[in-house]
Amino acid sequence: MKKENIRKEFTVYVMREDIGYNITLCGLCGNSGIIDTRESAIWNGKKIGMIGHCICANGRAYKNGHFEMTKEEMIKKLEHQKQIKFKNSQ
Repeated sequence: MKKENIRKEFTVYVMREDIGYNITLCGLCGNSGIIDTRESAIWNGKKIGMIGHCICANGRAYKNGHFEMTKEEMIKKLEHQKQIKFKNSQ
């Protein structure tokens, strides 16, 4: 399977009724560009997850533009996005 087809498999189409517009989201990272599987990936009773760039366009852009991004910076970015989601949901 080609990379383009894999990305299409994880694309989620969402209708934003508040703006009357269809948007696409990455089903893996939610368009953040970063995936954190440290708590969800378990093999043989051991946590084997990682934090890294997604295969979507945002993840590839971050990887190319921020190739020296540290694990701590990725965690900080994810935490910032969680705060934004929480504020918007209230």
